[in-house]
Amino acid sequence: MSRENLDDHLRRHYGSQEIDQAILARLTQLADLHGGGRQATDAADHRSVARRRFRHRCAVAVAAAALILLSVFFRDLQGGDFDALAGSILREVALNHSKNLEVEFAAAAYPQLREQMAELDFPLRAPQRLAEAGLRMLGGRYCSIQGRLAAQIKVENEDGRMLTLYQASFDEHFEGLPELQREQGGVQIRIWREADLLFALAGFER
Repeated sequence: MSRENLDDHLRRHYGSQEIDQAILARLTQLADLHGGGRQATDAADHRSVARRRFRHRCAVAVAAAALILLSVFFRDLQGGDFDALAGSILREVALNHSKNLEVEFAAAAYPQLREQMAELDFPLRAPQRLAEAGLRMLGGRYCSIQGRLAAQIKVENEDGRMLTLYQASFDEHFEGLPELQREQGGVQIRIWREADLLFALAGFER
């Protein structure tokens, strides 16, 4: 068979063959993917950018929310927690004052009482605020305020009214505690700070 006849025979043979439809569909799909690949890539890039922008906006929103929550937390800390601390101290002081316990260490002056109450971890001393109040000391005993070792000192005013004075070391637990004067359980109480000491006076008349 000549070369020309062979070529003609092959063309007629393959021209008469039908391509399997499944294979044709697959080839068409591959061609479409190849031809539209760039468009698909562009679309994917666009979606990726959109997602990054969305995540960025979400991050900004979360950060803003966190700042708001922190501000609320510190506002509550300065308000609500300090009020709770003050209320707890007021209840402790009022309860101890109402018990009217006898003194454990009789003393008429702070140096004498300080020698007897050697377990105290702070320098027991007369509060400057009461220097002109004319209070007479009868003595003291150990007690606690918020779990801190404290001195409970029984004093008497010029009218013979019995008052209770409390002293404790002013540590970080009391930082931010405001000076206040309130009635608790029918007892007038004043709380204040002088240098490194916390003072509370209970039982005085308004």
